[in-house]
Amino acid sequence: MDGINLDEVNAGFSGGQKYGFNGNEGFDDHAIADFNEYLLAKYPAFTAADWKSRFGMTDDNIVRADVPADDLTRNFNYRDYLRANGWNLDPLTAANPMAAEWGRVTANRMYADDLSFTVSYLRRYWKEVVDELRAYARDTAHRRLLVSSNGLLPYVDFNSVGMYPWNPDEQTPDFRGADYVPVVDGHLDGATSLQANYRYLKERNREIAGDVPVAVFIDWPNDMMTDYQNLPLAQKQDYWQIFGAEAYANGLFPAFHLKDTVGGPTAEQSGMLGFFQTYTRFYREHRALYRDNEHGPQGVRVGVGNVAASLLVQRGGGARTLHLVNHNYDRGIIPQTGVDVRVELPSCPRRIELVSPDFAGSRVPAWSCRHGRLSITVDRLDYYDVLVLR
Repeated sequence: MDGINLDEVNAGFSGGQKYGFNGNEGFDDHAIADFNEYLLAKYPAFTAADWKSRFGMTDDNIVRADVPADDLTRNFNYRDYLRANGWNLDPLTAANPMAAEWGRVTANRMYADDLSFTVSYLRRYWKEVVDELRAYARDTAHRRLLVSSNGLLPYVDFNSVGMYPWNPDEQTPDFRGADYVPVVDGHLDGATSLQANYRYLKERNREIAGDVPVAVFIDWPNDMMTDYQNLPLAQKQDYWQIFGAEAYANGLFPAFHLKDTVGGPTAEQSGMLGFFQTYTRFYREHRALYRDNEHGPQGVRVGVGNVAASLLVQRGGGARTLHLVNHNYDRGIIPQTGVDVRVELPSCPRRIELVSPDFAGSRVPAWSCRHGRLSITVDRLDYYDVLVLR
């Protein structure tokens, strides 16, 4: 075994479907003992009067610094507190003055700026799990075990983010989240760009986990996956040539869909496997361009519409790549010609190379640069071009 992926790491704290995932789980003895430690550390100067006035505790159930935190008979017992106030089935109700201290679990996320008890201590629990897994592999098999998780979590070697409805990161007006498989009347809407969503995931991952890779995948069972499976074969291929490329263009790594766990057609059964074998060769051959990238702060201007442009800068050496994703689409890609690209850089490149999964080899585009003001003309843009600035 080289790696292990852990799914729904914090799901046990979210509460079940019967109660609308209202957070009424996770109140075992160990957790509420740690909650006492959390409260004592956060409010070290609180007196009994403070605990009672701030949180409505009573003399017979109050936080005490002179009693072990895990003595739930003599120290504060949060379960008893919830039950006494009638909040045990809905502990995160606004009526509970301790709800904010306990905190609310966000599915498959541990946000770095969330300092509530639940997230703070879940980070600790999660780190213990990850450390023990790695130590076990090292001590018993002398192997390095790669750890990943579904979502955005710390302490991993890479994160893998499921692109499906109701992700917490995209608070659209309907609360459904980003549409990662855009379709119109059953056909791919390739004119849509996912660049903003991809960049958001990249930045949030950096805040939570540091500079580790992020893989993104489409997943069952939901309508986005169904929409993908129902696309005509050519438009399934278009999906990856546009939105898979756009993930790469923004520093993420798309997981090309081979098989699910609920019996849907495999890539081989749907006629996609041969395409994947050919298409992914480009990314393997140019893997060095996609490692350790961050978004460049400079804006990229494109002289034609329906092109998502991005500048990636590699950490360390500072190598730059300009990425152009064509969204000129109407049930098929519409190539664009004479695409002018401009960006202001700290210094001019010495040479520029154009590579793409859409053609073999490399090309040299027409370009000029003065005082860092770079101008490039791309003769033809099909799906995706990468301008490598040397």
